[in-house]
Amino acid sequence: MKTKFYYLNIISDPCNLNLTLNGFPLEKSVITYHYNNLFILNEYLVGKNNNLTIEIKFDPNDNLASINTFRLSGTLKLFFEGEVVTPEDGKIIPLKRLSSKEKIETQSIGFGEENINKEEKKIIIKYNFDNEDYNYSHLFWGNSVDIDNDQLIKYAEKIIKLFNSKDAVGFYAEYRNKVSDMAASRGKALKDIEPFLMEQIETAMKQGLSIIPKNISVTSWCNSRIFELHIPPDESLIITEEDKDGMNFELPIFVTLINGKIKIIR
Repeated sequence: MKTKFYYLNIISDPCNLNLTLNGFPLEKSVITYHYNNLFILNEYLVGKNNNLTIEIKFDPNDNLASINTFRLSGTLKLFFEGEVVTPEDGKIIPLKRLSSKEKIETQSIGFGEENINKEEKKIIIKYNFDNEDYNYSHLFWGNSVDIDNDQLIKYAEKIIKLFNSKDAVGFYAEYRNKVSDMAASRGKALKDIEPFLMEQIETAMKQGLSIIPKNISVTSWCNSRIFELHIPPDESLIITEEDKDGMNFELPIFVTLINGKIKIIR
């Protein structure tokens, strides 16, 4: 059976855009020009009742500040392995618009929020949808996970040390849970993608680039079940200095408890 891929396409005018799926951050961007982005959702799905939240804030200094209206649109589509992903193709997944009281208000083939008044400053739009193929609700839903903030900072320092000491095996051991879910959600065996990912990590380490020590911050998501380890305000924890070509290696780090131990899961 061919693997299914769920793609979310978002098109937006300039704004501050926060996009979460089941409480997990897909996008946190200050959009200064026209925005058109595509997200693979497989490893963020929870079976039935997936919750997509779009939060829009307006900056009075953006490039289109003189225009009072704002346009946002998007679609959720299902593609099968091997299909070419284009705006015209794919099976549209219905989205259920939720009211402010979290009740289903309307159902549509996509969403188009034309002519939003920018004077509202901040707008939150919520949608709900089902899928029958992927369910990671054990990660995203449930009671909060109790991890001391100091423990999370120490773990972040451990990850940075593993990278800077070029310990690819040790680094991958912390990263393996994420890779396992990534493989399963793409119809691959873990053993088939491990060599490629190990090579990527080793290549980044062999380039001699190091992570410059900075203050580490912790942000909780999914009802404090998942914790983002990052450099404030919004820089990934794993981000190296630039090489001679101006390129660097960057890797966001999201962790939780797995069998009582902090591990990277997204």
